[in-house]
Amino acid sequence: MLVAYPAERKHHKVWYKKQFRHLLNATVLNAYILFKDNYGVLTTHLQFRVRVVERILECHHQPSQNPRCGRPSKDESNPLRLTAGHFPKFIHATDEKEAPTRRCKVCCSKQGKMAKIRRETRYFCEDCDVALCPAPCFGLYHTKRNY
Repeated sequence: MLVAYPAERKHHKVWYKKQFRHLLNATVLNAYILFKDNYGVLTTHLQFRVRVVERILECHHQPSQNPRCGRPSKDESNPLRLTAGHFPKFIHATDEKEAPTRRCKVCCSKQGKMAKIRRETRYFCEDCDVALCPAPCFGLYHTKRNY
């Protein structure tokens, strides 16, 4: 019955890995036989193996915390941006520019299927010091963690 579900591989650099896989395979087969004898439930060997794997994952799975590679991002988002009351304001005029603009934080950081857009805006959030488009981006930035 072990031939139907081979877990061993032909070649291993060390012999004990192949031995371990064989013993694990035999243990699952013995557990299936005992389960079938004790409970009399009509399940196939394959269904039993799948249920064993599912139960192991349910009990012992922990979401991985993959360390990020590369430079850390400059945006260590302020958690208060999601709770406090923020209002859009015009970017203050300077001596050089009467109507200054900055890049919108949300438009420039689109991820996934959306393409990054270089959109300049005259509005910003004074509390967060982030330039944002007034209509969709301001609300997205202040309500969603992953805008």
